[in-house]
Amino acid sequence: MAQISLTILDPAGNRLPQQVDNYTPVRQAISTFVKQLGLPTQLNYQLIPVGTRSKLLTDKTLAAAGVKPNAELSLVPIRDVMFDNITKKLYDETRGLAQRELWDEASTCFTQLLRVFPDHPDPDELRGSVPVGETT
Repeated sequence: MAQISLTILDPAGNRLPQQVDNYTPVRQAISTFVKQLGLPTQLNYQLIPVGTRSKLLTDKTLAAAGVKPNAELSLVPIRDVMFDNITKKLYDETRGLAQRELWDEASTCFTQLLRVFPDHPDPDELRGSVPVGETT
């Protein structure tokens, strides 16, 4: 058992320095790195030494996979059906959150407008589409 220093690159290129036991199974290391980086845990990932195209086999330890101290490893999501489904779901959730927050902001602005000018003309009929708070 020996602790080795590694640098993990997330899919966006951010670097995460790590100290890991070189007898840690690759599968376990991937799970640990995904959690530490705050990446979606539902996806499947692979570790690829920087400068190569060969993924590390998940059933081996880091040492058995040939990972040396100070190695740089890219953590790459596997683009499979699960990837497509989860990224679509995350995108849809993001869109929904953005729309709700925009509606909240629009409602706040419109409420302020109506508080200072209750009879403001409404040519775009916003009163019917923006949830307006109390105006009194």
